[in-house]
Amino acid sequence: MISKTPPKKIAVMTVSSPRPMVINSTGTQAIVGTEIRKLKTGENIS
Repeated sequence: MISKTPPKKIAVMTVSSPRPMVINSTGTQAIVGTEIRKLKTGENIS
């Protein structure tokens, strides 16, 4: 199931995002892109 996104990113996103299910779902790229943007900006989501 996780062939497009590396396990490292999913792990980071799971910690960063309160919804790990969405990360593993179809909206991986969209969520990951948004989360990475927030992380780069320095905003804490938790």
